Amino acid sequence: TEQGEVIAERYANRQIAYRHLSQVLNAVIRASMRAEEELPRSWFETLTAGSDAARTTYSQLINADGFGEYFRQATPLEEITRLTIGSRPARRSGELRVDSLRAIPWVFAWMQCRANVPGWYGLGSGLSAAASKGLISLNELYHEWNFFSAVIDNAEMALAKTDLGIASLYTELVPDRELRERIFSMVSSEYERTVALVLQATGSTRLLAGSPELRLSIERRNPYVDPLNYLQVELLQRIRGLEPESEQRQDLLAAIFQTINGIAAGMKNTG
Repeated sequence: TEQGEVIAERYANRQIAYRHLSQVLNAVIRASMRAEEELPRSWFETLTAGSDAARTTYSQLINADGFGEYFRQATPLEEITRLTIGSRPARRSGELRVDSLRAIPWVFAWMQCRANVPGWYGLGSGLSAAASKGLISLNELYHEWNFFSAVIDNAEMALAKTDLGIASLYTELVPDRELRERIFSMVSSEYERTVALVLQATGSTRLLAGSPELRLSIERRNPYVDPLNYLQVELLQRIRGLEPESEQRQDLLAAIFQTINGIAAGMKNTG
């Protein structure tokens, strides 16, 4: 399955399309031909400890008092559900709640506000617990186990796309000061922990040090995306003070849709 926003990037140019399909075919062949090997038990014990800790930390966030309200207010979730970009409704049934959301609007909303929580939250706590087992270092595990390195590499990209400075602007959309500070504190603390542990695993001093082209691509796009986030926050503040069916609200909603599309294109992610 290819997401809509990457189709043109991967297939609009014949040579790039050929290269991309060659990479996909190469990965499938290599995975299919790989011999089964028995991995050390210590690796599984290490990762199990990490998995349990990560799940606990993630659950503590989404089950925190007021989290659902924070999520609805600190992201353009309501506006995203009005976009006609998916083949299925944004929620499974009933009211718009976290536990009724489908995966795409859940990830999409977090990416729009640049917090990108689903891409990394809980990993820092998990890696910390894994390292504390003392069976194998994170760096050794990263270089010896392809599965583990793939998990870290994907999380590293998500962390690199995260901008908590921009995300903090969206917290101002949450009227309850105690709620926004409490939830955002959980997010920012786990972010710092995760960055530190991911760098420990990769042995690098900065995110995406091993993928300079990707890092440069993100750094070059951000200056164009950031203003759209500032504009989106301003528009969200305005629209939330208007009557649901007012003409001005419809005009503002159209403008918000434009910012959503622009941020998605710049971040190359819709969920």
